[in-house]
Amino acid sequence: MSVAVADTSLDIPTVPENRVLRVAIDDGLAQMKLVGEMQDGSIKTMKIPTAIRSASAGGVIDLSGDLVGMYETEEGSRFVCSADLPGEETRHPDFHVSQIDRVLTRHTLIEAGYTSADRVELLTALPVDEYFASGQVNRARIEKKMDNLRRGVSIIGGVANMPVVSEARVGCQAIAAFFDYTLTEEGNSRIGVAPDSIAVVDIGGSTTDIAVVLNGKTIDQGSSGALRRGVLDVHAAFLDGLTKQLGFTPRLSPAAMDRAVRTGKIVLFREEKDVSDILREAVADVGGQIMREVERKIGNAATMGAVIFVGGGAGLFRDVVKNWRGVEIPVDPEFANARGLLKYARARG
Repeated sequence: MSVAVADTSLDIPTVPENRVLRVAIDDGLAQMKLVGEMQDGSIKTMKIPTAIRSASAGGVIDLSGDLVGMYETEEGSRFVCSADLPGEETRHPDFHVSQIDRVLTRHTLIEAGYTSADRVELLTALPVDEYFASGQVNRARIEKKMDNLRRGVSIIGGVANMPVVSEARVGCQAIAAFFDYTLTEEGNSRIGVAPDSIAVVDIGGSTTDIAVVLNGKTIDQGSSGALRRGVLDVHAAFLDGLTKQLGFTPRLSPAAMDRAVRTGKIVLFREEKDVSDILREAVADVGGQIMREVERKIGNAATMGAVIFVGGGAGLFRDVVKNWRGVEIPVDPEFANARGLLKYARARG
């Protein structure tokens, strides 16, 4: 059964020079995804691995001897961001309100080309089970994340300049993807989108968020929630399978792991090796766990207006979800939350 593809492209008119730029970053535990306005009026879309470690573990220098990707927070902690180095474990409960999340967010802005000449309104989000608590919006958690993102980060060495974060706003993952699906780039309702219940399944790095939106206005909390399974669990199962087959554990950088799960190939002893069979087994195992939980939450979704699969795992698990009827996967599903955050901000004015 084929999976429908939804067109949710974003085309924003020219931005006046030196205006505050709206930049949405879906700060995931596996990838940082950015969709933002640039000074020339274009929209920048970019993703990088969520790769960071303490500077005490060693930094990176270029061939001129300058430090690369090193940052210091206003609290005095130093971190290095590099997809070519082994990073710290990001799967911990306070990632989204941590110094490492703040540093990664600033690093993503710089990698996207923002400089000290740019003033940025930063749009981010929390997972469903952090945005809501005990049936209500978790305003304390939201405020904590906004406060964290407003705090200072400076660059150590190098030539890049830090953009100015003039404001930080926090939305809800999965709900943001709902806005991506239902809004045009101008912030108007998309023609032909059913007004009844829509389920969004956001497969991220560490969690799979499920949000059921009723009539575009309310959230069915009984059918919504989060499962602690995601793309990083595929990485772990894949690495475990490699270890069993090879007899040793290959040291894969975040960039190498990303290539491996996209291509099913790794390079060992200067030779390319096909490991797609190990990858397929890992994807099927983790994907099966995710789909069973989705079915427990929303059943077979026969009466829903749409079931939208988004996030970094939507493409990875495409073969797992294709047997579900009525499923839609938007173009570039990993950017759905970031696109939705930006569209919603534009709709609000």
